[in-house]
Amino acid sequence: MKIYHQVSTRIHKSTLSPGDSLWVKDRLEIFRDYSYWSLTQQTFQEFAVVITTTGIYRSVVEEMIANLPQGPKVVCVEEGNVQQRIDLIPPCDFVYSTRLDSDDMYHRDALDLVHQCSPLDKRGVSCSMFARGFSYDIRDGRWGKYFNPSSPFHTFMIPRGFYCDVAKMGTLEHKHGRIKSTYPTTTFPDWKFCVLRHGANTTTDQFLADLRRKGKLPPKEVFTGKNHACFGRSVQDFVQGKI
Repeated sequence: MKIYHQVSTRIHKSTLSPGDSLWVKDRLEIFRDYSYWSLTQQTFQEFAVVITTTGIYRSVVEEMIANLPQGPKVVCVEEGNVQQRIDLIPPCDFVYSTRLDSDDMYHRDALDLVHQCSPLDKRGVSCSMFARGFSYDIRDGRWGKYFNPSSPFHTFMIPRGFYCDVAKMGTLEHKHGRIKSTYPTTTFPDWKFCVLRHGANTTTDQFLADLRRKGKLPPKEVFTGKNHACFGRSVQDFVQGKI
């Protein structure tokens, strides 16, 4: 079975205006220094990075791409441009599309695990997923835990024919909270991803606050002290497998 593997990230802000370019530049700096760096450290390297963004931000994204250090190939795709997305795909049997938000990181063997996973549905879409990992605040070095049974750290395994069919791809469930209940899903070992906290990711903050409110997280579990397995270690230690 021949696989084309891509890591998909999206540079997007809910309220879009030309003045938001500063937000995009800040996010791209995090992507370059953390997310992309974690991809350069992967033991499996046969993948491309596809950044999807909107027209007003594309020039900012492409400028960043041109100045990235040596590593996996990165391309920018206009959001909604279906043909551009399809044209990236070489001859293959399956497209593996791994989501990585632009301010998160993967452990060095994560993509190797993903690539070695076989589809649970040979004719339709299946998925693999990392559900439990770390969170890390880049401002003060605090570590915490992140858990979501249907998490954003997932990979779609899509037959090429499905991927190149506009109508079928229009039915793909993108809301990560529904993926595990929609597609056959392989769940991987814990601690293979890291959610970065930096004061500008309100969605993550709200998600964790909701879990605490529902009693699914103890009040102090989000960030813990000296009893945390990663206390005193860096995100570089995490990515390189030293934790």
